[in-house]
Amino acid sequence: GIQVISINETLDDGPTGKLLEGIIESIDEFYSANLSQDTIRGLKENAMRGFWNGGVPPFGYDFEIVKVGTQQKRRLKLNERNTSLVKRIFSLCLEGQGLKEIAKLLNAEGYRRKSGKPWAHSSMAYILSNPIYTGSLFWEEHRNNPHAEQSIIKIPNTHPAIITEKEFEEARSKIKIRSRS
Repeated sequence: GIQVISINETLDDGPTGKLLEGIIESIDEFYSANLSQDTIRGLKENAMRGFWNGGVPPFGYDFEIVKVGTQQKRRLKLNERNTSLVKRIFSLCLEGQGLKEIAKLLNAEGYRRKSGKPWAHSSMAYILSNPIYTGSLFWEEHRNNPHAEQSIIKIPNTHPAIITEKEFEEARSKIKIRSRS
């Protein structure tokens, strides 16, 4: 019982207008789905070439602007001031300290997150479980399609690593052992 009023297309209330409205809606839906596929393909290609797709860079990194043709792309580069702190966080974890202990220690020493807020258990968990610090980007194929099987693509050596893959895996293992089931 809702009447659709279009500024771009003049549709009458008769059978022809209803048919035309259905055709226009189908074309619009096709355009939207096609645009979505093109966008996802572009994001995947961007990641495969080692460029950052969006969001805030992880702690320990900044952006480097790279000109590609007429476009400007972002790639991760080390933030020298925070890189040593990321290494220390992993080192403390590998020495057996837990997430809360590491956060307390950094806060006591006056360190803060990018936002200026104190370190928390969750921020330690994020850093210690983020494989970005190994120098690889990851792309989740089918991330926006709930019906598709998820597959994660690893793109190695896209930016400078702060830790080795071995250190990352050891840290994940230590966290898993310490966490409650």
